[in-house]
Amino acid sequence: MKVSKKDDLPSGEQFEGYDRDLLCDPGTYPATVLECKDYESSNGNECLEVAVGVDAPEGGVLCRYYAVKGNSSLTNWLKAFGFDLDKLDDEFDVDAESFAGKTCKVQVTVEEDASGKYPTRMKIQRLYPATAAGPVAKKPAAKRTKVAAAKPVDLKSEDVPF
Repeated sequence: MKVSKKDDLPSGEQFEGYDRDLLCDPGTYPATVLECKDYESSNGNECLEVAVGVDAPEGGVLCRYYAVKGNSSLTNWLKAFGFDLDKLDDEFDVDAESFAGKTCKVQVTVEEDASGKYPTRMKIQRLYPATAAGPVAKKPAAKRTKVAAAKPVDLKSEDVPF
């Protein structure tokens, strides 16, 4: 497994039209997997390193996504592409390169580095299948109206049909 640096910018035809430094409004947008490869983190974790082209109204945003094997990040990634998780072995053995060109939807947010060491970039929060509507906003709670207390009824003096 190759160890790559997180700040290495990908190059090649598939990345044309996508800018890593472009910021967009946080939200859910259609996206395309531009590149996916096996990656080993500095901690020795096996991951998928994914370059995702996000089609935001502001333009094409290039984001990186790291899906750690055995972690919910990989589970979300596989669900977004329709994998039946029950049919995968414990190793989550998938062909990383087979994801290139596939489409999905991603929820992105702006990520600022508090130390100032890294530039502000877009971060993928969650992945969804391409057919998904994205996250559903919670409906506001129904307004409650106060109802005046009912007057007590004396059933002995009233003519009640039951």
